[in-house]
Amino acid sequence: MFDFYDNLYENHFFLNNGSGYFKIGDIDSDDDIDVIFYCNPFFFWGYIINSGLGQYSNPVYYNLEYPPTDIDVGDLNADGRDDIVISGQEVEIYFSYESGFDCYQLGYQELSVRITDVDSDGDNDVIGLASALGATMITIYENFGNSNFYEHDPFYFQSDTGYLQVSDLNNDSLPDLICSGCYNDGIYIFYNNGDFDFSEPQFFYTGEDTRKVHCDDLDNNNYNDIIALTHYTVAPDYGKLHILFNDGTGNFVEEPQVGTNEECIIDNNQCKLTNYPNPFNPTTTISFSLQTESKVSIAIYNVKGQQVKHLINEKRTAGLHTIEWNGKDNNNKSVSSGIYYYKISSGKDSAINKMLLLK
Repeated sequence: MFDFYDNLYENHFFLNNGSGYFKIGDIDSDDDIDVIFYCNPFFFWGYIINSGLGQYSNPVYYNLEYPPTDIDVGDLNADGRDDIVISGQEVEIYFSYESGFDCYQLGYQELSVRITDVDSDGDNDVIGLASALGATMITIYENFGNSNFYEHDPFYFQSDTGYLQVSDLNNDSLPDLICSGCYNDGIYIFYNNGDFDFSEPQFFYTGEDTRKVHCDDLDNNNYNDIIALTHYTVAPDYGKLHILFNDGTGNFVEEPQVGTNEECIIDNNQCKLTNYPNPFNPTTTISFSLQTESKVSIAIYNVKGQQVKHLINEKRTAGLHTIEWNGKDNNNKSVSSGIYYYKISSGKDSAINKMLLLK
């Protein structure tokens, strides 16, 4: 019913007649990144081992008795090997050993699972999310070590969500919870108070039927921001990305929270300046127009006003021009995700615009 077709194209694997998701981890403790995947219609999960230098093993499959709905990867027994958690009608841990995987049943009926150190005690716990009839239930499975887990009483809230993300949003070294999806128009944040206690949910609008969420510091203010993707079939938000910036006080707003060097912000209407795509990864094309032939300088700045890349400094003719930026700095090193400003200077004329690099 399903096959992986390897070697059809170099370094590509093709899954036929199935859908699912994948995660990466080091399941054999060799410091190389392996790929772990699942297939919902055909009831299996599997992996391919990275043997180094971009070479991967043939896929290995594990059949399930239920359709899997989520997968996560992390070390649950402190042996240096990443383990697998599968959710669906059951929640199962597949402990990774040199001799193979040992299956351990953890719980039942979870839509989404995440591996994270909930109480910051040095070992990873498991969080499960289930949803039905307009309500969401979150269950914490506390890791006691030696393959022993304690199931805490679940907590509920009135919204039908199906996706779970974890991220430390207030820099207290404790992972907070972000719930999204299934016919609501935003995300719910639960702040981790410690000792397996969480705050009441805080709602933030991110668009109709928000599904996947990713967290990272986009504006370099040392607080993780939120990138939310709406479902591609629901009007009016049709697959839009919505970005909320963390102001460090528990609020999420639409503007970056780090100011720029005012010397870099010079606005005028003599030089027209745009870039596409925006957001981009890893390359974007900057377009600019000149009214007359002149010497042109274009540079990239971060949100602190520091120059990261000088693209050109040369004479150009009047008219429309383009130049690409590949997301690398003056030392040819890739820059981090976030907002960047690009400035053009031509004689006494200058213009500036901003762009977003998402990795």
